[in-house]
Amino acid sequence: MLATQYKLLKSGSVKDIYQISKSEVGFKFSDRYSVFDWGEMPDLIKNKGESLCIIGQAFFELLEDPKFWSEFLLSLEGNADSVLTKSERILLLRLKDSGLNTHYKRREGDFLIVEKVDAYPPEFKAGSYDYSSYQNRDTQRPFLIPLECIFRFGVPKGSSILKRVDNLEYQKFLGLNSPPKEGDTYSSPLIEFSTKLEAEDRYLCSLDEIKRVCDCESEFIVELTTYNLVLAKALKWFFSLIDFELWDGKFEWAYHPQKGFMLIDSIGPDELRLVYKQVQISKEVLRQYYKESDWVKSVGVAKKIASSSGRDDEWKKICQSELNSFPEGLSKKVLLVVEEMYMSLAQNIYKKVKELQGPTNQDEKFFSDIRWGREIKLEDVVKDIQSEIRI
Repeated sequence: MLATQYKLLKSGSVKDIYQISKSEVGFKFSDRYSVFDWGEMPDLIKNKGESLCIIGQAFFELLEDPKFWSEFLLSLEGNADSVLTKSERILLLRLKDSGLNTHYKRREGDFLIVEKVDAYPPEFKAGSYDYSSYQNRDTQRPFLIPLECIFRFGVPKGSSILKRVDNLEYQKFLGLNSPPKEGDTYSSPLIEFSTKLEAEDRYLCSLDEIKRVCDCESEFIVELTTYNLVLAKALKWFFSLIDFELWDGKFEWAYHPQKGFMLIDSIGPDELRLVYKQVQISKEVLRQYYKESDWVKSVGVAKKIASSSGRDDEWKKICQSELNSFPEGLSKKVLLVVEEMYMSLAQNIYKKVKELQGPTNQDEKFFSDIRWGREIKLEDVVKDIQSEIRI
């Protein structure tokens, strides 16, 4: 499929969105990357886009398959650490029968074709965002829920949650009796919500605030939380099958008037924090590489200036023009390490998904689907990450 055949709707920091038909759009994953909300960074990571496309396809097809949910439910039997609430069990039994609703349609080349959903961007005025556009949405059409839903199975070093938990009301909202500490782990993940359509992600620290952004009732958020809990637990189990630890991640959802909640966007190493043999192996590698740089420090300063002057959506401009700070590129060695990280993740995830789905006549095409012609060993990737990026 050629991108030039279709109208470009949006060019994002890591993927481009094209109009395929009246009811479908195509995600074209690029080799671009973004960290710390900056948008497109100086370098391209070879094969990253294709890797993310393959991983997205694999997960959507897996999660839509009732067989996966049956296997997951079976894995919980006799596991004392896998206690489900009543609402989680009801949802899981439903998924066992019909699978998870997603916007995925098919993969064509390096495109993921998905069902189009409506979004209603808020207007920034008088120093805040106005979400009244959601009150006038078309109730007969699937619409984007304007939230990023974050799940956390633990509190690794540097976790952003540590900045928000001094508030006793927020602790209560998260279901905590005391503030989380670095190193804490949870058998049932903490669920947080942040804004999706604002210039900078903003965490929402109360149910009332979430309801205002979504223009919905409490029951809607309670059910959405249940979906996030069940999906996070299912993915944690999946990754344990290939010796990964899943620490945290984010989901995005739409609501369909006939189907209900529908998983959208994509799932992969840019949305998840994964650890393999005590080494982080996801987009977090890139965040850690830049974390102590002067540029990241300037980003923090720019965001404070923007917030204090009522220019929240201009922090990047402030960083560039007032602080004269820009991200540096990656070295050739680091680029190669990150490229092979994405490729090895695609190979390992794709292979395990195919195993869970059972033998098909497509199995022999595994390495032709992933056109790199060689298997990249995770152990070698881990050594290179430790050597070149030192995390």
